[in-house]
Amino acid sequence: MDTGPHHEVEDPDIVSLLVLEAGRLMEDASPDFALKLPETKAERGETLNAMLEAAAAIHSLMTAAVAANNLHGSRLPR
Repeated sequence: MDTGPHHEVEDPDIVSLLVLEAGRLMEDASPDFALKLPETKAERGETLNAMLEAAAAIHSLMTAAVAANNLHGSRLPR
């Protein structure tokens, strides 16, 4: 399998799949963002960490989607 810089993506819809997964993560995390934070410091810390982890994963997926689109976007219909 060619892994060089000119390697073609076998599934040009990878961008859509990455964005879909980011959306699924957003949906799963949305209650934490929409509801009042817990009262105790420990619970609040756990919730904030979970929110940050979800945001980082969403950011990573979207960054990958942009990179894949920039590299292979010319193969997609306009």
